[in-house]
Amino acid sequence: MKQPFSIIANNCWGAEVYKHFNLPFNTPIIGLYFYPACFLKFILNLEDNLSTHLTFIQQSKYLNGEAAYPVGVVNGIEIHFLHYNNEQEAFEKWTKRCKRVSQGQLFFKFDDRDGATEEQVNDFLKLDLPNSICFTRNGKIDHTNHVHIPMPRNQSCVMDGFSLFPESIKYFDLSDWIKGNGVIKRPIHKLQRLKQKLINAIK
Repeated sequence: MKQPFSIIANNCWGAEVYKHFNLPFNTPIIGLYFYPACFLKFILNLEDNLSTHLTFIQQSKYLNGEAAYPVGVVNGIEIHFLHYNNEQEAFEKWTKRCKRVSQGQLFFKFDDRDGATEEQVNDFLKLDLPNSICFTRNGKIDHTNHVHIPMPRNQSCVMDGFSLFPESIKYFDLSDWIKGNGVIKRPIHKLQRLKQKLINAIK
């Protein structure tokens, strides 16, 4: 971790990585989230999207009614600034942090929240982006960069990014991932297996 790295995530999971290592935020994706379709578009043309002027809209195509937080747009891609008080704050933080992104040390993270479909998860995994990782509740996905997060039966996706971070690092080696060594999955301990069985039993 000698060189600065930038985590491009669909929500605030990446912010928790920087906090964990006590590092500055070298990514604009802090305190905000993307809906899956917009996130996939965002990463497909990342450099241009990071340099495009951010504007704001009053009505999101994903929400019924006006959002209680600023909703930004770059190249038709919605950015939901969930933890920002106003558009000015969102604009200033986004613009400043976009300039910090290290194109040479990029890490990508996705999960199955916010209505992500199986097809969208597969689309992300098929990109085979360098240093990428994907978390879902689906234990049947067989891919090097996929990490299964056991969830109760009544939960259709993994938890929010803040809550997901401490849970996710039980299942893969975060330090190795940040060093660029790929997704090294941790063996599931017997107690974890028991926990998974208990979770699956919850209705």
